Amino acid sequence: NSEKNIHGVLEEIRNAMSGRPEVEYEVVLVNDCSKDRTADIIKEIAHEDPHVIAVDLAKNAGQPNALLAGFNHVSGDYIMTSDDDGQTPVGRVFDFLDEINKGYDVVCARYTERKQQSLFRRMGTWVNTKMSDWLIEKPKGTYMASFFMARRYIIDEMNSRVNMTRYYKIKAGDTLSQLAEDFEISLSTIKQANNIQNASYIQKGQIIKIPYTIYESDIKYYSQSITITAEQLQKTNALEEIANLYGTDVETLYNLNPEAIKKSGSTYTLENDSILVPKFAKKSEVILEKDKQLTNQQ
Repeated sequence: NSEKNIHGVLEEIRNAMSGRPEVEYEVVLVNDCSKDRTADIIKEIAHEDPHVIAVDLAKNAGQPNALLAGFNHVSGDYIMTSDDDGQTPVGRVFDFLDEINKGYDVVCARYTERKQQSLFRRMGTWVNTKMSDWLIEKPKGTYMASFFMARRYIIDEMNSRVNMTRYYKIKAGDTLSQLAEDFEISLSTIKQANNIQNASYIQKGQIIKIPYTIYESDIKYYSQSITITAEQLQKTNALEEIANLYGTDVETLYNLNPEAIKKSGSTYTLENDSILVPKFAKKSEVILEKDKQLTNQQ
């Protein structure tokens, strides 16, 4: 809910950019399903200002996904991200750029002073820091913030990956550590995907998510093509049935088939009788297959 902050943040950016008029810039504003007039305001601004692009998400996706949505609309050589709460000094954009030009790929800000927050907010921040240290095994001394600048190829690398989800039913004797080893992903990835704090607290019959993040160029190794019958195409829940059959979700099917499946808000529409479905190959098997193909080409 940012209707009161947007104009001030934009004005700070414009003032900073006017100091180096030779530098071209764009501002991508992402509305993560705010309940106020944020969506209308950013659309109005984008209509009036050619430097501004408005992105309005159909549902609340959270900050990481909102950033990724914005990354899909950027065109510059350097990308800077920021909150819109007025506490991030976006006017210091050239301090970031000057550091980047020293040879760095990513420059991240660290706050030395912020407006005094409530005890509840400070406790929440402390808990969040401890959880990130533990869940994603963040190296000690590493600072994470949404206020950073990165070179374009870093952002392109992030956008070149496809997320897939496999659903797995816990069997007797299963442990998260063994599943992480079997599926060749980190234990912290499984814990984070399922919001599991204690790896011992899993039960037989429990359904958990096994997330995969792959490069677009490797989709062929992690998927297979299927043909959908005319009868299936007529069903309103065809995609849900297919997702259940292959142990995945509709979002994964959409990620694999952006041309064959159309998305409008939270509604998915199947528009082709042939789509890719995941086969969840192991990374080691994919590497062997790629090496085999490379050897044959030589």
